[in-house]
Amino acid sequence: MPDLNITTVAIKVPTTLMHIHTINANLNNGTSEDEIIDLLSKTPRVLLVKARDGFKSTAHIMEWARDLNRKRSDLNEIAVWEESIHVNDGEVFYMQAIHQESDIVPENVDAIRAVMKLESDPMKSVQKTDSSMGLKPWWKYS
Repeated sequence: MPDLNITTVAIKVPTTLMHIHTINANLNNGTSEDEIIDLLSKTPRVLLVKARDGFKSTAHIMEWARDLNRKRSDLNEIAVWEESIHVNDGEVFYMQAIHQESDIVPENVDAIRAVMKLESDPMKSVQKTDSSMGLKPWWKYS
């Protein structure tokens, strides 16, 4: 079927205490893989991980979260495998791991702050929450 444009995604399992999501998004412009990597590296609550650095499974990511001495070994950020980021014909593909027990915690803190009108600027709320929880200090690099 030479005229059929097919894209496939392969996932190597196991997973531990996390969900794996494969993301496929249509882009409006000619964004490159390097631009996506740069954007994600500056995005709050997103961590880029690399298989070549030892993050070969979700078990490795969770072990790293334990090594960070996070309370309950939580990983409040989404982990995106940098090697999985691929742009093809106006679409970006990547794989991410979500620690479903803890990724909602900072979002809920921000939601409470918004409902209580304690902070009107959403990004300032994110910064306050991330700082108090010891998450990636993204605002220093953006």
